[in-house]
Amino acid sequence: SNPHPRIPQAQRKYSISLVLLSALAIAICYADRANIADAILPMSEELKWGRDVQGTVLSSFFLGYATTQVIGGLLADKFGGFKVLTAGVLGWSAATLLSPAAAHAGIGHLIAMRVAMGIGEGPAFPAIHSMIGRYVDPGLQSTAVSVVTASSYAGSLAAFLACPYLIQEYSWESVFYVFGAAGILWLPLWLLFSYQVTPEGLRGWDSQPLGISEDQGQQELETFPLVRERRAQELGAVRPGDVSPAGAESQLAEGTDNLRTQGAEGAGLAGELTGSELVLQLLKSQSVWAIVVAQYTQSWGLYGIMNWLPSYLTEQFDVEMKDLAYFTVLPYAVQGLVGLGSGIFADYLISSGVRVKTCRQWLQGVGMVGPGIMLCIATQAQTADQAGLLVTVGLGLSALTLGGVSVNHLDIAPENGGLVFGMGNTAGTFGGFISVAGCGFVQAQTESWPAVLALIAAHYFIGAILWIWWVSDELLDVKTVRAGEEPGE
Repeated sequence: SNPHPRIPQAQRKYSISLVLLSALAIAICYADRANIADAILPMSEELKWGRDVQGTVLSSFFLGYATTQVIGGLLADKFGGFKVLTAGVLGWSAATLLSPAAAHAGIGHLIAMRVAMGIGEGPAFPAIHSMIGRYVDPGLQSTAVSVVTASSYAGSLAAFLACPYLIQEYSWESVFYVFGAAGILWLPLWLLFSYQVTPEGLRGWDSQPLGISEDQGQQELETFPLVRERRAQELGAVRPGDVSPAGAESQLAEGTDNLRTQGAEGAGLAGELTGSELVLQLLKSQSVWAIVVAQYTQSWGLYGIMNWLPSYLTEQFDVEMKDLAYFTVLPYAVQGLVGLGSGIFADYLISSGVRVKTCRQWLQGVGMVGPGIMLCIATQAQTADQAGLLVTVGLGLSALTLGGVSVNHLDIAPENGGLVFGMGNTAGTFGGFISVAGCGFVQAQTESWPAVLALIAAHYFIGAILWIWWVSDELLDVKTVRAGEEPGE
């Protein structure tokens, strides 16, 4: 039986397949980018790289990653995410497989390959979030986002678990071959899914999210409680949290009339906005800036820790390569479990009557203040076990943000979810780039890992304050450039 009776069985089946395959792609994506954190140690020893070169290699990925976030989200919103994600996986997998040859050819070749890998990975999350916004019931979107994002922790975990073994038993080159091949093996599954899905099956409840037609509108509004509330919010009949989904139903007659009028007036305008005009329009919103700043500051922490954790443990506490997996795997396992639960918890809170804004504030706030506090305590750690425990708790708490900023773009701009996510993730990419290079620079200048941890903690605290101040759950009044794409076209 269908545990979600308000969702058609066919739609639920396709939505589950879409989310699971997307999650697998993201797991591979993060494994591919994380494997170099372990590989950089033997690579540097063999190729005679100093700390400055290591920082450049680690951070060069973000140069490419930043260039395709916004354009990837824009293309996914306009044409759909299936082909965008396919091209991305193919590109980053090829770059991963070619990385060992590039490293032996010279540092410039490796940097170019890391940039190319970033270009391929850039559109992945925006494309997936665009598809979630189109094909997943709003009442389950926090859960879907948490499943996909939690898989990033699973991918990092897999890399940190497997890489020390692969390096010890084979070579540092093997980590790139193994994880690069994983993306190539994923592609047939994705292509088979996309070409088997019919438009009617995949678009079982809403062919154009939050942009209903006159013919389908009334039936959908009667079928989906959460959609009823969101429609009323979109039309200005209610504000988020003002009425229950059932109460919003009383506003449908007025809302439907308004919708038909808006549809007639806006039909000729939607295609007139260029991508740059839409971005500029979105950047006028404080709620979009809340997402941008939160992504930037939390990425400062996540990427700083993810890329420098092996070096921190090795240099500060003399942890050997063969023991690194013990310390680096657990944080990502905890992060994945907490992240998965945070999305489910967020959907539960909202369905129980908690205002969306309040839910996002608390989960994101705790998810940033918590890691900051743990890192401040970690500056005083005396043993590797103490440091590992504090980092694990901190990263676990950071996963609560999957019920916060990671889904807020679908609250405020579902029609442009991929683009808004891409804008936020671009800021996060720059945060990651600056963090990886900056942490390496600070450590080299001060020779102090506690100074690095304190710097990361400060970014967490600043981000939390601005998020709580600026975040919103009200739909933005922006146009869309979506053209639409059918799976298998």
